[in-house]
Amino acid sequence: MFARTVFRGIRASSLAPKYYAPVRFMSTQQQAAKKPSPSTPSPSSSSSSKSKTSSIDWDSISKNGVTGELPLKLYSVSGQYASALWSMADATGTLEQVQQDMKTFTDVYHDNAQLREFLNDPTIAPDVKSKKLEPVLDAMKVGEVTKRTFLTMAHRKRLTSTGALLKDFSNMLKAHQKIVDVEVVSAKKLSEDELKKLESTLRSNKTFGEVTPILTNRVEPSIIGGIQLSSAEQFIDLSHKSQLDKLHSSLSKAVNNYFDQRKTA
Repeated sequence: MFARTVFRGIRASSLAPKYYAPVRFMSTQQQAAKKPSPSTPSPSSSSSSKSKTSSIDWDSISKNGVTGELPLKLYSVSGQYASALWSMADATGTLEQVQQDMKTFTDVYHDNAQLREFLNDPTIAPDVKSKKLEPVLDAMKVGEVTKRTFLTMAHRKRLTSTGALLKDFSNMLKAHQKIVDVEVVSAKKLSEDELKKLESTLRSNKTFGEVTPILTNRVEPSIIGGIQLSSAEQFIDLSHKSQLDKLHSSLSKAVNNYFDQRKTA
């Protein structure tokens, strides 16, 4: 019901889009190389998230980009927006607010097909998307950092990456909480006991670092046997198919070398 009410507001709204400073989204390499601008004021010490965001020089952030430690390095387009959102929230002391904003937005996004269709439609002009999206964000009561991020995405024709952005931000939050989602691909479905033993082994060996792996199993008969492990940052192939492919490649190379030597003899 909430999702339908929120989205219905964008058609009835006649609000003109307010000015917002587009944020320059920087790659992880650029963030590491660039020092924060001395002109950017430090976040307000007030406990109010509103006062903290109002104390930020948004024009300076737009000009100099955002920096800071990230819990997860992501290099896709959506990943860079998620990284910028996280950095801005961290810089303004509104990380908890932004986490709640993204949870609210994710719930509405998945519940409302009309909203998804609107955001993913590349034929709608950026100014129209901004104008219609702003009252939706206001109805969700999201904070200034979240609102600016989505309006910037609208301005830059990146709202088609919204679904990927929500997933990337969720992965960053899990990394911040020392949790990592790991997909386990196997030729046959693994039992609960097998998954628990695998999870214990991955944790004790620190295969994915100092984190708690949360495993999900997907069956893919084509790998023949063994398993494949994948997270947002790593892929480990322990499948029989991979081993057979390597063996086939080695044998083919050996046979080709043998005949090449026979030709030159």
